Amino acid sequence: MQIIQKILVVDDELSNLEVISEYLEEESFAADKAINGKDALDMLNNPNNDYSAIVLDRMMPVMDGMELLRKIKEDKKLRDIPVVMQSAAAQPEQVREGIEAGVFYYITKPFEKAVFLAILRSALEYSFKRVRIKNDLRNYSEGMPMMDMGSFTFSKLDDLRNVCTVVSNAFAAPERAFFGINELVLNALEHGNLQISYEEKKQLLLSKKWESEIRRREALEENKDKFINLKFFNKKDHYEIVIKDSGKGFNPEKYLDFDELRAVDPNGRGIAMSRKYSFDEMFFEENGTKVTARITKKDE
Repeated sequence: MQIIQKILVVDDELSNLEVISEYLEEESFAADKAINGKDALDMLNNPNNDYSAIVLDRMMPVMDGMELLRKIKEDKKLRDIPVVMQSAAAQPEQVREGIEAGVFYYITKPFEKAVFLAILRSALEYSFKRVRIKNDLRNYSEGMPMMDMGSFTFSKLDDLRNVCTVVSNAFAAPERAFFGINELVLNALEHGNLQISYEEKKQLLLSKKWESEIRRREALEENKDKFINLKFFNKKDHYEIVIKDSGKGFNPEKYLDFDELRAVDPNGRGIAMSRKYSFDEMFFEENGTKVTARITKKDE
């Protein structure tokens, strides 16, 4: 039986509520609606409701979107629900404020249906991935914290999650480590070895063809001898990973921080999120084909 995912849509403009709800229902989602942050918070705290994502307007009466976002992020039961903030407040500092407060995506009005749905799908995939990863981490946990060092060489998307799960369990905080490691390895695969550009990935996500294109490029003769190597070190005062790909390299500088100009794209934030939320130190070398990331033990 197919499980219908429920989305909470919060907006004080009834026309926006109806349009977004229509988008969702056309994609077989269930949409609950609230006209302000207070009503939305009551719905979120109702034990009978289980939301996969929240689509949140920024400017509303009674309780605005930013205040509701802060309350969501302060609540252990709610903080992992991905929030897509949609607003006419499109100044760079407003977008950055939303991103730094913890929204998964910040999309400015007016927006295209295809872009909105691609962003929502990314948010839902993120939510699903968190649940799946927690289960995987528990299954792989036995013995891994004793690992002092390790080296893993692989080339396929199918191998990626298993390697990241095994390595993450060697950290004191596996979930924190996993998301950063996963993003860096994925970057090494798609942008490094398979040479998928930023714009190409954006279009692939919008058209729901990202995974099929990954599989196609993996099978190409030109990519058959390309590998990713991940090394792990459990040192005295920190954990360290070193990831090296076989690609031509790229300039990572503009991806190290959140960029409000890319806030409405369904991609382009993995490296910045890794740097901000997973690692205490991260740096690229060798024209972007090698990245080192560390987590200090006192922080865990």
